[in-house]
Amino acid sequence: MTHDMAPRQPNEGTVEWLQRLQARRWWASPIYETLKISIVQARSGSVQLSMPASSFAGNPTGKLHGGALATILDCAMALTVDSALGVTQISATAEMSVRFLGAQEANSSTVFASGSVTQLGRRLAFAAAEVVDESGRLLASASGTFVVNEARLTPTAN
Repeated sequence: MTHDMAPRQPNEGTVEWLQRLQARRWWASPIYETLKISIVQARSGSVQLSMPASSFAGNPTGKLHGGALATILDCAMALTVDSALGVTQISATAEMSVRFLGAQEANSSTVFASGSVTQLGRRLAFAAAEVVDESGRLLASASGTFVVNEARLTPTAN
């Protein structure tokens, strides 16, 4: 099943946009649908995501692929930065560093990512994120640098 993307509307803050996506079960980007990343919670400066640790995102040894973990970490950091920006601003990942701390079986359990803004400037933002399994065991962490830009949003019927 394909979900429609729901772009952010002009004058719609990121938190409101994320809450709209969460309420209507829409996706922010096709990568969210591919990895089945869901928005669990969205507040200003705080975003929590979930992702099934399915065999689809597994590596040849039956563990969750590091690229899938890196993706949910990047999404958590970027959305957290965006949630702290002004209505007319968005961010883009400039650099990120990932530390893998534990393996997760690709067994259809769920992993959770949460991000935090560590510093917010006019042109650059810095963030950190962690991914944990269902028991709260830390699987990976990341830090990143994000370029802050003015958004070019176009109205849609959503």
